[in-house]
Amino acid sequence: MAIEIEVTSKPEQETSFWTSGIYYLSLLLFCFIIFGSAILFYLNKRASNKIDLLNTQIAQLELSETERKFRQDKKRIEDFQTLLRKHGSPSIFLGSAEGDFLQTKKLAGLIHPQVQIAKLSINLEESEVNISGMTKNLITLEQQLMIFKQEPLVKEVSLSKFSATKEGELDFDIKLVFDPSVFYPVE
Repeated sequence: MAIEIEVTSKPEQETSFWTSGIYYLSLLLFCFIIFGSAILFYLNKRASNKIDLLNTQIAQLELSETERKFRQDKKRIEDFQTLLRKHGSPSIFLGSAEGDFLQTKKLAGLIHPQVQIAKLSINLEESEVNISGMTKNLITLEQQLMIFKQEPLVKEVSLSKFSATKEGELDFDIKLVFDPSVFYPVE
């Protein structure tokens, strides 16, 4: 007895068009997903680098804008300082004096104790001061004129008028021309 082995081959199953189509479509879709992910990763990295570069440029622009504004403000301050230096200041001249006129540059340091000032006008452009006042006698008026003439910062002294009042006092008008440094700070 012999055993016979019969080899039968299975008939090849025909794959349907849809099955093979879905297989190849899935394979193609998988490749597109991998390729698309790689492209998106690359574009994301590139966009991040560009954003960082733009942020750096913005920071530099903001710094230069701040620096420009700072320079503009500095120039304004310097211009204002120049203007203040050129601006005369009679308020210092009219203040009370503690010391001689050369140090304080205050009119009170030049006035005789027995002289009363009634009116005072200042012309800063000409460095000129017109004083109207009164005193008890001619000697005091002469002493006042000598005080003005002895002051080195007084360039010119002129007595324009004087007259006696009913009470026996003297009214007078004196014009003084000062050195400009009295009213304007020396640079």
